[in-house]
Amino acid sequence: MEKLIQANALFRNSLEGRFALDINRSILQTGIAAHAPLQDYVTYVLRASPEDVQSRPENFTALAYSRMNSQLTESPSKQIANLCAGERVTSVQSSGPYATERIRFSTKL
Repeated sequence: MEKLIQANALFRNSLEGRFALDINRSILQTGIAAHAPLQDYVTYVLRASPEDVQSRPENFTALAYSRMNSQLTESPSKQIANLCAGERVTSVQSSGPYATERIRFSTKL
């Protein structure tokens, strides 16, 4: 992915182009690390009003977006574990920025 970005970033040879590439790379890497769907996350941030972003920037990070949409962005390993166990998630609870999620499963399907 990194080589693809660099190969297609023809503007990377100028100082301004390098800044733009670094910003795009940072967004890409933090989105992947937070397990956020990149297109949805970037669209969400770009559609937000500048006043909202300026007043609460912590709500517009990739990690905050991923936590806000945790049921939609459930990790593949959790999805596979749920399917193999034949159970379904009835609730997911977490609190605080570094909280451990508590997942309660219903009985087998």
